[in-house]
Amino acid sequence: MKPKEAITLINCFEAKYPVHTWRSQGFCFWPILRINADLKMQHAEFSTSTSLSLRERIYSRTKSALEILRSLFEKPESISASRNADVVCLSDGISFQKLNNVYWDKFLDPIRETLASKKHTSLALDPAKNDFTPKHLSFVKIANQLFRAKISSLLKVCQIKRQLSRIKELNDFYNELEQKELAPFFPGIEALAIKIAFIRFEADYFKMLLTNTGARLAIQVSYYNTDGFAFNLACRELQIPCVDIQHGMTGAEHPAYGSWTKVPESGFEILPSFFWSWTEIDVATINDWAKETGGFHRAFLGKQPLNSYFQTSGKDLFRQYSDNLARLADKDHKKNVLISLQPVFISEKILNELLKAIQDSPDNFQWWVRAHPCNTPQEFALAKGFLVKGHNKNVFFDEATDPPLMAVLSNMDLHVTHCSSVVLEALDYDIPSIVIDMFGKELFADLIRNGKVFYCPPDSDWQKVFKEALLPTEATCKKEISYASSGNDTLLKLLGDN
Repeated sequence: MKPKEAITLINCFEAKYPVHTWRSQGFCFWPILRINADLKMQHAEFSTSTSLSLRERIYSRTKSALEILRSLFEKPESISASRNADVVCLSDGISFQKLNNVYWDKFLDPIRETLASKKHTSLALDPAKNDFTPKHLSFVKIANQLFRAKISSLLKVCQIKRQLSRIKELNDFYNELEQKELAPFFPGIEALAIKIAFIRFEADYFKMLLTNTGARLAIQVSYYNTDGFAFNLACRELQIPCVDIQHGMTGAEHPAYGSWTKVPESGFEILPSFFWSWTEIDVATINDWAKETGGFHRAFLGKQPLNSYFQTSGKDLFRQYSDNLARLADKDHKKNVLISLQPVFISEKILNELLKAIQDSPDNFQWWVRAHPCNTPQEFALAKGFLVKGHNKNVFFDEATDPPLMAVLSNMDLHVTHCSSVVLEALDYDIPSIVIDMFGKELFADLIRNGKVFYCPPDSDWQKVFKEALLPTEATCKKEISYASSGNDTLLKLLGDN
């Protein structure tokens, strides 16, 4: 299902049912249903299911059991009341970039650098089990604590199920889902009860943590999951402003950011209070619905944090990576094209279209294939084997994936993708993008109309598309990017700085 179709269906349900009144455990739970279902509907046609062998199933289940035991018996890292932090940050666990042998959270660490320069202390929470050297030592692994909260919450599930069963309109909603064969896309009553319990118990853990640190501001990346919902709820109940940092594509068709048509007057407790958005369009998309909440939700403009850092105090670090890539790019003699992969959209059909683009490209084209942080090693290996067939073009894989995206983009002439938000970051370098599916055409409709992004339907003449996309425009001359308004000023105001 295309993004517009999915959000239209969601809006129909919002018009028909009082979804903004459905509450349990102190919060409205409609966002759980809305976001889960919409994304599942969008991704359904691209998902590929492969059955595991008996050996693989045994290995997977044994590994899971050992992880459970480890989480239950391993001593968690304590966060005492003496560990003060003005700002507590919740990482998404995947958005890390290795720079000079340490790992930066590419959304949070540039912001933490600015906060430190203004004498504000910060603490980052890692909900994943990452094992690396972080940029900032004030980095705490909380996966075990969250897992324990989830285990404890299961005792509450039956009570929550009984409570949900008494909401008549919710039962009517589930009956309609069954009649229209849409039930597989939505969490069932039991799954919903489990998610609600997880959020409640994790929120109580986060409240204890935030209270112990004395935090006055919270920041997170990619809020729309159990951990993010719980973090928002904890902040709401403690009256601590919580900011979600844009991490990719948003827009009116994104169920977490756009087209909310039925919102409680005081907002959703499990949504952030503030949204750090990359563009004026993203700000307007959120504020269009957020204005109905009396200020409980609002968006402000803040550029991509690592881009901003590389254009200001991190210029030397950026130049180090960019100059190394420039030798490979050989821009005096070559045209360089970046392909940005994605974790869901990596089917054989998509890879075939990307391979056709490479095969049909002029002889002076070089190709750079960048993996998404969520791509598995198997997916990247599949792309590596697939995209080198039937041609003698240069195709770089690790060289496109390991360095910072901005250093790669600074050496590119063109970008090709299914629907990656790298389209937005490429615009900062005046690099045109080509999307290869109707999915991307819908997501970037405004940019396509403005001539900044191009749509290439299946079986198109790639030579013609390349020529059109690379036509010189007024924006072709590389500009010095200005990040004067990076969003950091807004964060400092939330902390009470003048």
